[in-house]
Amino acid sequence: MTSVACDRFQVGAIHADCVTFAGAIDAIADLVRAGAGGYVVTPNVDHVVLAERSSPLRTAYAGASLSLADGTPLVWLSRLLHPRLPEKVSGSDLTVPLLKRAAREGWRVYLLGGEPGVGQAAAARLTHDIPNLEIVGTDAPALGFDKDPGRERAAFDLMCEAKADLVLMALGCPKQEILMQRWHSALALGVMLGVGATLDFLAGHVRRAPACLSRWGLEWLYRLAQDPRRLARRYLVRDLAFIPIVLRTWLNRLSAGRPTELDRRDPRPQGNTADDLLGADDLRDSARRIQRSRAESDTEHDDVHRPSELRRFRVREQGVDREDDAVVRG
Repeated sequence: MTSVACDRFQVGAIHADCVTFAGAIDAIADLVRAGAGGYVVTPNVDHVVLAERSSPLRTAYAGASLSLADGTPLVWLSRLLHPRLPEKVSGSDLTVPLLKRAAREGWRVYLLGGEPGVGQAAAARLTHDIPNLEIVGTDAPALGFDKDPGRERAAFDLMCEAKADLVLMALGCPKQEILMQRWHSALALGVMLGVGATLDFLAGHVRRAPACLSRWGLEWLYRLAQDPRRLARRYLVRDLAFIPIVLRTWLNRLSAGRPTELDRRDPRPQGNTADDLLGADDLRDSARRIQRSRAESDTEHDDVHRPSELRRFRVREQGVDREDDAVVRG
């Protein structure tokens, strides 16, 4: 597993890397250039709480190439417990600057997640706003696909066939983190970034909180007001468990006599996890077949870097494959 070398701030069972916004883009670019794949997680308060009960999520965080603090409370907490996180680096804020870097460096980009049509709408807006950005495909798997080995394999194969350098995975936590870890272990070579609701924001289906609320750590309140039925239990009940987790972390440090270091217990579970429905060997076999076909097809396609061309890519929604036309700038 390729990972970024830097200080880590740990709270509960997961961590965030101490990198700046610009440093995060550079680190992801290094992962893409290395060509060995990898995945990037974006922890917030809810992730910390969920990781207490989910061993697959802890495994995903333990194996991540990069972990970026997607929550102002984590940044504030790091000022008390150390090491300090330089700033908030959310997946939603990072996406457009990262895709501008992708356009400059000629990366192939793939969008996975969201409701049917969201990925296409986001792709259309992004390719319009960012010259030379090449989006090679989108996928909107049906709800629950990750619990069905056949449907998960189909989504995995579709992503691999796109030969993407960067994959934006918008499936929400903990699904996107668990799948990124599982798919990377199965030889997926693109760098995957968990971006949550970002595709909905880009497509214009959901409004983001004003920047001032984000700076004050109140983005959750804005989202709660938009969708109280779905988010009330998460923010007002479940995430209250963050308080005892912080207290436990602080007490662990005091008892260890290391005021500048956090508890370093290994969050990785022993043995196989119940959520591993699709075997890694099955995914590896599938990835190897795709890589062989990729090597054969690469010699037949010399038009990838033409400045602007009408290309065809596959779009899969709710388990049904079809081909759509889209302008892709290469």
